[in-house]
Amino acid sequence: MGFLMISLPIDSLLPKLLGTLQVKKNIILKASPGSGKTTRVPRALLESSLLNPGEEIWVLEPRRVAAKYSALRVAEELGDEIGNRVGYQFRFENKTSRETRLKFLTEGMFSRLLLSNPSLEGVGAIILDEFHERHLHTDTALSLVNCLQRTTRPDLRILVMSATIDTSLVGQFLHDSVVLELESKPFPLAIEYRDSPSEKPLEMKIKEALRNHPKLTSPGDVLIFLPGKKEIRKTLETLQVLPQLKDFLILPLHGELTKEEQDLAIRPQKKRKIVLSTNLSETSLTIEGVNFVIDSGLERQAAFSWWTGLPSLNTRKISRASAEQRAGRAARTGPGTCLRVYSQADFESRPAFTTPEIMRSDLSQVLLEMKSIGLTELPEFTWFESPPEDSLKAAGDLLHGLGATDSIKSGLTPLGKQMSKIPAPPRISKLLLEAESLECFESALRLSALISEQALTELDALECLPKSPSFSLKRTQELLRKHFQDSPEKKPENLPLAVLRAFPDRVAKTRKERSQQRSQSHQLELVLASGGTALVPMTAFSLAHDFFIVLDVQETTFSQSSNSKVHARSLLAIEETQLLDLPATLLKDSEELFWDENKKRLLSKSLLRLGNLILEERESVPEKTLKSFETFFKAATGKKIESLNKWADWIEALSAFSPKEQIETQLSRNLLVAKRLGLPEVLPSQLGEKLSQWTWNDFSLASFKDVDWEEILGQCFLAEKSHLLKAMTPVQFSLPSGRKATIHYPMNRNPWMESRLQDFFGLTETPTVLEKTLPLTLHLLAPNQRAIQVTQDLKSFWKNQYPEVKKELSRRYPKHAWPDDTSKPWIPKPRPKGP
Repeated sequence: MGFLMISLPIDSLLPKLLGTLQVKKNIILKASPGSGKTTRVPRALLESSLLNPGEEIWVLEPRRVAAKYSALRVAEELGDEIGNRVGYQFRFENKTSRETRLKFLTEGMFSRLLLSNPSLEGVGAIILDEFHERHLHTDTALSLVNCLQRTTRPDLRILVMSATIDTSLVGQFLHDSVVLELESKPFPLAIEYRDSPSEKPLEMKIKEALRNHPKLTSPGDVLIFLPGKKEIRKTLETLQVLPQLKDFLILPLHGELTKEEQDLAIRPQKKRKIVLSTNLSETSLTIEGVNFVIDSGLERQAAFSWWTGLPSLNTRKISRASAEQRAGRAARTGPGTCLRVYSQADFESRPAFTTPEIMRSDLSQVLLEMKSIGLTELPEFTWFESPPEDSLKAAGDLLHGLGATDSIKSGLTPLGKQMSKIPAPPRISKLLLEAESLECFESALRLSALISEQALTELDALECLPKSPSFSLKRTQELLRKHFQDSPEKKPENLPLAVLRAFPDRVAKTRKERSQQRSQSHQLELVLASGGTALVPMTAFSLAHDFFIVLDVQETTFSQSSNSKVHARSLLAIEETQLLDLPATLLKDSEELFWDENKKRLLSKSLLRLGNLILEERESVPEKTLKSFETFFKAATGKKIESLNKWADWIEALSAFSPKEQIETQLSRNLLVAKRLGLPEVLPSQLGEKLSQWTWNDFSLASFKDVDWEEILGQCFLAEKSHLLKAMTPVQFSLPSGRKATIHYPMNRNPWMESRLQDFFGLTETPTVLEKTLPLTLHLLAPNQRAIQVTQDLKSFWKNQYPEVKKELSRRYPKHAWPDDTSKPWIPKPRPKGP
């Protein structure tokens, strides 16, 4: 017996909708929950003459149950068998035939069908239902069909439907679109809040909320929203023992139930019902007779495992929009009540809308599918909402690392094309293809299903393989097996190698020294190729191996800080020699420089790396490069070369190798000579590179202290004219007395020398340097070694100041020579030799 064709609010809008589709290709339909848009709009389009004969209508639903029951409802209303004119198709189930013109699909199935029919040939209309949920495949599907309509399929009709859709946002994206809205006067809806301690189990919160509630004594069914199957099971067990509920049918509703079990929850029953449902009842699936909703405020939110890169479900608080959708289920046909088992303050603090999946999901599978049909290369392709650049880059990097692309921006390789045909995330398809060639396919198939279903329960992943698989594991295995030929299991020992090629960034190595420190806590520490560390229980298995592929982890975040710990939950042991089988693009040879504090020497390590892991290490002498010089210089002097922007900085730094005054003298002399000769100016910022070009014996502190810095700096500043340095800027001057005076060359000041006044007798002119162009500053000292005159004009001093100096000092130092004629040298008498 089929459904009765009852009147629904959307029926009044159907003529206008069909009339609009005669002149426009795109419609955005906003209609309240329960209006009937999910079933009546596709049926109206099916029965119209808008499409070409034989063209199909595809309705994209966010969930399998919604796709299935919407198709069943339309088929029954038409008095037809499912699979004839109306059918549904999603993973594991296909109720369609050659006669099917109206297909209800999950969004993920749409992506798979698009791979074999990129232009949607034979499809006249695409309907995206419940678009507000913004699943990853929802956004992707709208982006894809919009691109097709702008390029090869201008005839394609697109309908976007929702109860809470942002019509302006979608309208801006879909060109030449029309917005239709159906306003239904809502029935009265009472909202209640029940704040409970957060540590109380959810099933107990539900029990206390339901027990003795006045709605139990009035007609109508109860719909309770719970996050997942586990919570449904626990709540079912808790409610079944309540005497107040003995006259109720307490029924679960989720996507893993059989059709008969789902029918019990969805279809009217003789007894009153309490339906325990996941969020699949939140939107497109209607349960008749409900006037009391209890909302846990939680859902399983689709995300992806940052570790395996595979889809995962995490329990999260729902948004305010989702809470309002759930509440609306109580007032679809009459007044209703919604009881939220959380506080009003909690409700008001929640985000207005759920963050679109495309903003928080792994995009590698979507990118693989899109590249396989070439849409990403079309300039007409645009995202409905662009995903984060980091996410796109990470997806591109992963596909490149797996060998699916030659470069991040290129199309697919032959391997990538094979991977795209397998209905699995890229890592799993890569694992199975590698296992097929390595003759370990059956083992890899079982492991792939375990990873996909998050069913790895043993630390040693191999121990999970012999266990009898559950129904869901068998179903996943059979789905994947369809895409491969029979492949006998000849070399099961190759499984770690196949897994390695699919998860090369998940290799880990035991860190012995840290693990010894953790021995009291019975944990080993693993260094991860992807960066960071993970802890693993200390068992005979984990102690027996040095290298592992980490297949599953749990991250613990501490509430009082941003710190977290990663605990490895399932591992696959691998031999170090197998790691060398990885492509050269993943194994990186590098040279690492390090300072040996004991030897005061720079050394080099030649490293073979896999990500952050060091597989091989050899010590050697570093090459004579700028990088080596800069690294040595920083270690030896404590200064970075790029920070030495003044000559004073260089003097301070080079004093690590030679006395500071000598370094200052050498630098000053070279600068003076270079300027005199008109050579190109050497700036402080250029000296480091010039020094690095010197032929150093090695990068050791002893070697740098044992070199001739006058020669080295002369080459840096003067090059082939460095031989002129000594002649143009001598460092000593022979005085008439026979003594030798040191000539000092301070930076940015005049060169100078000093000696006793008597040593200068016989000199009539001031000594000079730089080819007689720069007079020295002379410090003339009294017998007490104090300067009595500082001058650059010795001739003037003899004539004008010396007579007064002589008069004064000859009385104080009568034993010293004070001749009237200073033009003759004074030769000191030799000191008498001792007895």
